[in-house]
Amino acid sequence: MDDRRALMAAILADPGEDTPRLALADWLDEHGDAHDRARAEFIRLQCELARLPEDAKKTPAHKRAEALHKKHLLAWLGSLAPLNSMQEFTRGLLAHWYCTTQEFLKKDHQRALAEGLPLVGAHTLLLSGPTARAGAVAGSAALEWFAELCWLGGKLDDDGLGELARSPCGARLSRVLLSDLRCTNAGLTALAKSAAFPTLRTIGLRTDSPRVAYTHRGVLRVLESDRFPKLESLDLLDRPPAGFNQRLFYNEPALSRVRVYWAPNGGDTAALCRCRRLTNLEALRISGSTVTEDDVRELLDNPAFAKLKVLELWGNNPTGPQLSEAVMD
Repeated sequence: MDDRRALMAAILADPGEDTPRLALADWLDEHGDAHDRARAEFIRLQCELARLPEDAKKTPAHKRAEALHKKHLLAWLGSLAPLNSMQEFTRGLLAHWYCTTQEFLKKDHQRALAEGLPLVGAHTLLLSGPTARAGAVAGSAALEWFAELCWLGGKLDDDGLGELARSPCGARLSRVLLSDLRCTNAGLTALAKSAAFPTLRTIGLRTDSPRVAYTHRGVLRVLESDRFPKLESLDLLDRPPAGFNQRLFYNEPALSRVRVYWAPNGGDTAALCRCRRLTNLEALRISGSTVTEDDVRELLDNPAFAKLKVLELWGNNPTGPQLSEAVMD
């Protein structure tokens, strides 16, 4: 692996840190052309701006970064430019690479990604739609050049999850989000036994159908797995299958490893607020559910949530009374 690819690999292995990105900027300054030197400045500016408060007004650094982006974007993207309409950068790398699963698997697309991604860098692969070739997605060399995989509408069944679990290219993925699942507990068990994602920090398991056959037991097998030593965030957004017993789930010791939790839409809020197992939880999102003021008070008084720093209540009580301002504050 050449120096530039090695530096990009280091960024993807630790996407939350600025140091590998600044090391790439230094390398581009020393070894690159005019476009690369502009990219080095752009990386430094975006890392600096990312540390400012979200409501900070635009500064000269903002304007300079925007000017560099406008002038050099096509050169930075190279052969990737015609393939992706999402051109937002975050801390110097493309924030997202979006395409349908069918487009992703085309030979020309795969060739362009293999050539371009190690140079430009992209944080999240956003795939959309199902495929009968889940193994081809799992085996794509392009997958090695992302920090996150979000597969929307994938409809992965047990066979598809099994293919993904055998991926030889997922070693740098820190987040995997799978929506519209169509699997049973057998598929989740295959995922739990997978050695494909050793750096996984966040797992998202979502379905939009109550008829899907997996239960809370299958999710627990993933959460309890020793194959994911860094796992700390669980995303169960969307309505859970009918067999997912939330009261039993919230009594499981494995929940103590969870620091960030997105609860199921339409979830059992009362059971969640009484949970005694989420003792290390730092961020919680409850949405699309019925939430009473007593629920919120019980959650805030629950000693198990002593480490909670962020509580998001979004889109709840669509047909019932809204929470009072006093409770929301």
